[in-house]
Amino acid sequence: MSTTEFAVPQQSIEGMYTDHGGWLKGWLRRKLGDSCSAADLAHDTFVRLLAKDALPEIREPRALLTTIAQGLVLNLRRRQRLEQAYLEALARLPEPQAPSPETRVILLETLLEIDRLLDGLPRAVRQAFLLSQLEGRRQADIAVELGLSVPTVKRYVARALAQCCFALRRRVPPRLRDAAPNMDLSAPIAPEVRHQAAQWLVELQADDVDDDTRRRWQAWRQADPEHERAWLRVESFRARLQALPGPLATAALAVPASGGRRRLVKALALAIFAGGGASVLDEQRTWRRWTADSRTGTGERAERLLPDGTRVTLNAGTAIDLRYSASERVLRLVSGEILVTTAPDPQGQGARPFIVQTGQGRLRALGTRFSVRDLDGRGGATARIAVFEGAVEMTPAHGGVPVILHAGQQGTLMRDQARVSGPVGEDAAAWTQGMIVAQDMPLPAFLAELGRYRPGRLDWDEGVAHLTVTGTYPTANTDRVLEILLYTLPIELSYLTRYWVTVKPGAGGDHGGG
Repeated sequence: MSTTEFAVPQQSIEGMYTDHGGWLKGWLRRKLGDSCSAADLAHDTFVRLLAKDALPEIREPRALLTTIAQGLVLNLRRRQRLEQAYLEALARLPEPQAPSPETRVILLETLLEIDRLLDGLPRAVRQAFLLSQLEGRRQADIAVELGLSVPTVKRYVARALAQCCFALRRRVPPRLRDAAPNMDLSAPIAPEVRHQAAQWLVELQADDVDDDTRRRWQAWRQADPEHERAWLRVESFRARLQALPGPLATAALAVPASGGRRRLVKALALAIFAGGGASVLDEQRTWRRWTADSRTGTGERAERLLPDGTRVTLNAGTAIDLRYSASERVLRLVSGEILVTTAPDPQGQGARPFIVQTGQGRLRALGTRFSVRDLDGRGGATARIAVFEGAVEMTPAHGGVPVILHAGQQGTLMRDQARVSGPVGEDAAAWTQGMIVAQDMPLPAFLAELGRYRPGRLDWDEGVAHLTVTGTYPTANTDRVLEILLYTLPIELSYLTRYWVTVKPGAGGDHGGG
């Protein structure tokens, strides 16, 4: 016998609520042991009924209500488990410098608005967007994780960007207002232009982005004022998005639309108000990375042959820009670490000096092979330089006496001073061979180094700060390195997700420790 389907008038649902609502609340209260949650789920059960266009003929109302409510109970318990783990992770976060009240409001507003906008997206689109835009994952890695092709990942991310960038309230940072003082950045933008702007961002974030793509992007921006306005809106959105603590925000926003997700979002908002988002507010650095001439992602290394024959090796998480002119050859280190092997200027001996520009100052190569690491992103306004051949002249950005480093020396460059810090260590160029060389390195420093090659978040408990690491470790397999540490040190690994690992004190370390 087939089941008869019919539209359910609202008065019928009201009748069911009158006849069976009290019974359902009692059933849920006995199951959950919580009157408040029972009342919420009973309400949600009837909301589910109201949302249906048609229902089977209702012969046993209480059986139907318990079936719907049982599914809601399972979802609630799953969300509670995630919420508990999430809040414990928040409690373990270090206490950073608190952001300003204005910044706190912007972060909270952004988080809640994005949460609302994600409700309308399919799960796979939402996941691709969060992994790409909040965690900075490579598109190829996202494709593998979600079982999609790279073009599909790009399409999904562009779709979510087009929806979120232009539906988000039109708060424009002062930096962008100053860049376009005569442009109304809050005016509506045509749908096709929105889509194009989102696609350009995805292309700039692609693993194989090249100079031709960047030239076409710049040409698109210059072709029409509305294109530029759309792109500035994308920049505005990205700046606000990058202010959110990536793994935390992903943990909240990846949960399917529900009251549980709202609670996670509110918990994250409390963390932001306590200062949890302050360490990622460098929006200028973020945008310089995305639009740099060459860049590498987490765990990637790359080699570039420059127009003059100079070779540059980029470590993981590195971005560089090139500015060659008639008077000098300038490589700007936006972030990360590079190894430079300079070539003679093809325009003539000594015609144009080769300069590496960092946030701390300028490095003038004197026929040399040297490495530069910008440590600014790790909390200090310092660059570390190691010279393997020739010499390098270091000049601080804010004045100070230039200092020359010779082969076999390493030094530090700050905005107001430069100094020789000692001989080059054996670990200075180990990264070019895919290795980390540690000699009594504090475990937190080692994990910070390992984190450059591992997607997601790698944290540690204060209880392991006294441990040290010695040895040579491959960067290509960070899971294996963590297994080695687990075997040799008194630690344990706590996984909130596959991409969020915390190292805690434990009973391991059968073969030594710190």
